[in-house]
Amino acid sequence: MMVGGELREILIVEDSATQAEQVRYSLEKHGFAVRTAANGVEALSLMQQKPPDIIVSDVVMPEMDGYEFCRRVKEDETYKQIPVILLTSLSDPRDVLRGLECGADNFIVKPYDERYLLSRLQYLIANAHLRQVDTAQLGIEIVLAGEKHFIKSDRISILNLLLSSYEIAIMRNSELVRVRDEMLLLNESLEEKVAERTFAIREELKKRKEVEEALKESEERHRVIMETANDAIICIAPPGTVYLWNKKAEEIFRYTSGEALGKSVPDLIIPDRYHAGEQEAIALLLRDGSGPRVGKSTELTLRKKSGEEFPAELSLAALQIRGEWQAIGIVRDITARKQAEQELQKVKNYLSDIIDSMPSVLIGFCANEVVTQWNREAARITGIPASEAIGRQVGALIPEFYSWIETLRSQARTRRSAALEKLLLTRGGERSFYDLILYRLSSDSEQGAVVRIEDVTERTHIQEMMVQTEKMMSIGGLAAGMAHEINNPLGIISQAAQNIERRLFADLPANLQAASDLGVDLAALRRYLEQRQVPQFVDSIRQAASRAAKIVTNMLQFSRQAPMAKQPASLERLIEQAVEFAANDYDLKKKYDFRAVEIVKEYQPDMPEVPVVAVEIEQVILNLVRNAAQAMSANTPERRPRITFRLRTEGKYAVLEVEDCGPGMDEKVMRRVFEPFFTTKEPGVGTGLGLSVSYMIVTANHKGLLEVASAPGTGACFTIRLPLKEEAQDVRK
Repeated sequence: MMVGGELREILIVEDSATQAEQVRYSLEKHGFAVRTAANGVEALSLMQQKPPDIIVSDVVMPEMDGYEFCRRVKEDETYKQIPVILLTSLSDPRDVLRGLECGADNFIVKPYDERYLLSRLQYLIANAHLRQVDTAQLGIEIVLAGEKHFIKSDRISILNLLLSSYEIAIMRNSELVRVRDEMLLLNESLEEKVAERTFAIREELKKRKEVEEALKESEERHRVIMETANDAIICIAPPGTVYLWNKKAEEIFRYTSGEALGKSVPDLIIPDRYHAGEQEAIALLLRDGSGPRVGKSTELTLRKKSGEEFPAELSLAALQIRGEWQAIGIVRDITARKQAEQELQKVKNYLSDIIDSMPSVLIGFCANEVVTQWNREAARITGIPASEAIGRQVGALIPEFYSWIETLRSQARTRRSAALEKLLLTRGGERSFYDLILYRLSSDSEQGAVVRIEDVTERTHIQEMMVQTEKMMSIGGLAAGMAHEINNPLGIISQAAQNIERRLFADLPANLQAASDLGVDLAALRRYLEQRQVPQFVDSIRQAASRAAKIVTNMLQFSRQAPMAKQPASLERLIEQAVEFAANDYDLKKKYDFRAVEIVKEYQPDMPEVPVVAVEIEQVILNLVRNAAQAMSANTPERRPRITFRLRTEGKYAVLEVEDCGPGMDEKVMRRVFEPFFTTKEPGVGTGLGLSVSYMIVTANHKGLLEVASAPGTGACFTIRLPLKEEAQDVRK
């Protein structure tokens, strides 16, 4: 038979060659392609060559009976969607249960009518799409005649078997009515043939009894299935009232069967706000068998007798009986499932919040490198929201990290995780360091990974600063040792120069006596030495030794670990020491020609001493002086470098201003000038820590203020405000 331009193929499994050929002839006559097999084993072999569209199988066969054959077909993922019709006598109620157990889709009773067989095939072909919609498996244990039967057929299969059983019962009932009518006619018009027909009547009565028994058995099977179903089963007939309401429906909705039968479904179980829509849908179904939910499984809200609403899943089918459309609905309470879904969503949200709260970038991706997780920090760093990132290739989203991620993936093939530390990345001229660690994720089907990217730039700078600090501490210790060693020869040089002056130019008795003893004219000798500028040379030696001793003293004082307690100190003296130290700084003297810098001092008379940690404030002033000298090195020749120091008091503060005439700063630079590691100098010239350390010393250590005022081309003025009096401290702190 051609359906949609395609020839349907039927596989007949029948151990009787005569009956098999009879079925072949009937089906081929109506356009079906037919293959035959003598038993289940041979049929399975033929199916491996080419699966059929429908299988019609006898139950009683050698080697493998129809039930076993059907069970194997339904257990095979390749063939389980193929409808199976069993040919049986239905002489035992357990035949239907065996059919349900093995997954059969329909029964045909032997001997069968050709037209009925064709109608069954056409029905299965026409409703093939329903098998793709509802594949939910039922798990029902039924006890019949002392035997337990476990039914796991899907809903469509159960409905098909119920319909076929019902149709068989109707057919047999019709046959019974026909026999009854024939008997009445015979009784009225053929009394003379009573003797001849006695045997025939007895046969008819026997058939009638068999039909009645079969009908009772069918009704019993129908009742058992309905009453033991794990879902509520509700049947509706025109004008929209309930005519079947099983025990599970009573349990779910709390209406007894007596309360529900004959009532309207919307009045019973549909919330009031949905009445109008559902009544229209039911009317459409009962009119022509169509509707938005027919042949589908849908979720909706239903109502119990108490008024309590709950989520449910409805599978709805329409069937036509004697020209009248009816509906069968299977309802499942999914409250527990919905609660489980909500709990699962809560867990997902909780885990998502944890992942999003992490300060590191966290990205998950599957085996083909498609992103499955993208936390808030990843969105912040890249500017790509999670909604746009998920589903894209990780290499396209973070190309600068992709080569490192590939390296980590290759390393993680033999272990759970892999890591790379302090990876350098330059962005917009700024150097940043990152730690990457990749965790391998494995499942049964694929292997993905989670990568964590952490910005360790600040930590790296701090580590470098600590190393540099240790180095400077070592250099400071070395300088202190060298200073002590230099002081000794400097003392000898200074003392020798002083002795030369005393013995040549002072009128000491010892000098006069020695000159007389040797016959030397001391006045002529002095004139000679002055003519040759020897006194000037000796004075230069003495002054140079004194200056060197002063430099060594300053170096010792600066490198010495000073006490952290504040002591009253003169800001003028601290400025003088910082300027003197800067003048002897090799870099400032050679690279920036600090000697050419004009120093201007504008001090308030009688400036009071200020409680400070002297070495810290001296360091702050030195940092400002160094920055000013370096900035003014770019001045034009006609713009002589100048540093102005101002001292005054304002209320409870001593105010120190350090002003230069350099290029100045714009607003953007001023906003960041006190940030750690921020610098406008070339790489290698500065660390970006001088002003941030100075800010910490003034504000945190001395409870003062450090401000800057500047504009491009006007220089910069740094203002330090220090409390004139130290605030009393709580001893308990």
